[in-house]
Amino acid sequence: MNNEEKILAILENLSEKIDHLENSQSEIKSDMAKLKTDVSGLKEDVSELQETVRRVAIIQENVVLPRLDSLADAQKNLRRILAPATKVSEMEDEISVIKHVVKSHSTRPAALEKAQ
Repeated sequence: MNNEEKILAILENLSEKIDHLENSQSEIKSDMAKLKTDVSGLKEDVSELQETVRRVAIIQENVVLPRLDSLADAQKNLRRILAPATKVSEMEDEISVIKHVVKSHSTRPAALEKAQ
């Protein structure tokens, strides 16, 4: 093989490598275009999510939190109005004593009537 043939072989090899690099470059460009499209779609998605989060925060601030405050106030009022459990227990004891007294008083007149 003489020098010219060697040079031609090297040139062919370089030409094949350049073709391969050009193909790789076009694939990379295609992939980059797809990535740009994906990134732009992601940016839109993030923008929509941010808008949704803003709306949810506004609804929470203007609707949910005031209603929770109203519920808390109502619960405080109920606790203030309702008798505590110890008072209820004392009242139950007193009522049972009163029931017993009423029962005994109602049986006495019946016994007296029988006696007459």
